Amino acid sequence: ERKRKNRSIPLLQLCLDPNSLLIACGRRFGTQVKSTVMDHLNDPTEPCLLLFPGPSALSLEEGIKKIGQQLKSGTKVNVVAL
Repeated sequence: ERKRKNRSIPLLQLCLDPNSLLIACGRRFGTQVKSTVMDHLNDPTEPCLLLFPGPSALSLEEGIKKIGQQLKSGTKVNVVAL
């Protein structure tokens, strides 16, 4: 994400409340990442939506529809962009 010419993180920073956005840069997730990031990723009450390009990836709209069908209204969802 950081090396891409058309990055999406600056757009997210402009669109979202700063309290609802946590950015962690790195090559790996685990003990080297801020504990708050791993706490969110490991919390079973907070589902994650992974944004990662690939040949079999769903569009963001399709992913939101799919996860939305499984969640109650008002459920917090973590979005992870790689």
